[in-house]
Amino acid sequence: MTPQNERTGHGGRSQAAGLWCEHTPYNGLGPTEGPRAMITPSQQQEQTAAILTRSVKARQRVIDHGEVFTPPQLVRDMLDLVHHECERIDSRFLEPACGDGNFLAEVLRRKLLTVDKRNAQNRDKWERDAILAASSLYGIDLLPDNVAECRQRLLDVICDAHLGKFKAPLPDQAASAVAYILSKNVVQGDALSFQNSEDQPIVFPEWSPVNGNMLKRRDFAYDHLLEQAHVASTPLFSDLGKDVYLPTPVGEFPPCHYLNVPDAEAALGGS
Repeated sequence: MTPQNERTGHGGRSQAAGLWCEHTPYNGLGPTEGPRAMITPSQQQEQTAAILTRSVKARQRVIDHGEVFTPPQLVRDMLDLVHHECERIDSRFLEPACGDGNFLAEVLRRKLLTVDKRNAQNRDKWERDAILAASSLYGIDLLPDNVAECRQRLLDVICDAHLGKFKAPLPDQAASAVAYILSKNVVQGDALSFQNSEDQPIVFPEWSPVNGNMLKRRDFAYDHLLEQAHVASTPLFSDLGKDVYLPTPVGEFPPCHYLNVPDAEAALGGS
């Protein structure tokens, strides 16, 4: 995915900004409505300035970190290009400069539509699949406030969806499970150096469903996953005896009920 929270340290000029300006110019009516000739150059400049104002938190953050957020309509347009993956509960997404979660929140909303379809009347299964959807999203950001806001935003998406679906708040145990998973999946760090805020290697957990209501967690070093990216599309098993993609976990936990994931690490003396 193109980073939502663009930074000069993460590649310079954003692809998102280029797409917005070069292919879907804003004309006051939405990115695809109305002829471009309907507005004057000065109006275009005013509208561009308005977009940029909504795309930054503070001017100093732009100066210090190159922080600019991708506009929501562009986020939706980009995700439409991979809409099949967004509709799969188990498809994994990583945002290496996630900001406060523009891309991840929209992906989660789309995944929850699939959760709704699969579990129209079954609240327990809805909660299980919503937790699985949250477990498939990963983010990295340099700034701690962005990380906290992203985690809370994703939790709020699930809480709002549950309230809208069942007219009741998300149960505390399910909310705690989601919050714990997001605390592991959305981390403060630098995606280029592969280091977290404590100058330790970034580690991401893989959450795999086992036997219906159980989750299996394995931890992997982010840099190792990228080192193997050239073979990441190869199958796990080969009839021809060729090399396959089998990353080595740096941590492993026994399966536990999806509502008990916060307790599994504590039971093993983890942090």
